[in-house]
Amino acid sequence: MATNSGKIHGMSPFNGNFYDADGSIRNIAELAGTGTAGQAPTVTVGTTTTGNAGTEASVVNSGTETDLVLDFVIPRGEKGEQGGSVTAISLSLDADGHVTGGTATLSDGGTVSITVTEAAE
Repeated sequence: MATNSGKIHGMSPFNGNFYDADGSIRNIAELAGTGTAGQAPTVTVGTTTTGNAGTEASVVNSGTETDLVLDFVIPRGEKGEQGGSVTAISLSLDADGHVTGGTATLSDGGTVSITVTEAAE
């Protein structure tokens, strides 16, 4: 297909049309032609590693362009503050002496409810 020396004289970024040197409107797809269908790649998850806190997450292909093996590095979270400790536990018992629930008091003054979902026989 002739393109008048291949010179493009203005192109629309919206639809791929351009004015050829002779003033005719052409589409860039006419120049590109149609290639052969390629092979569909396969994608496999390889390794997942915990990185150091504060580093970037990354994904690296350790396979090939058509048989991808994706290796992930996910950074460890920053260490949080020390939580409170339990300073007292108060348990509730039924008439047979089985624990039915209770309350744990924490060092910061908070409390946690203790719930028994199934009593031991």
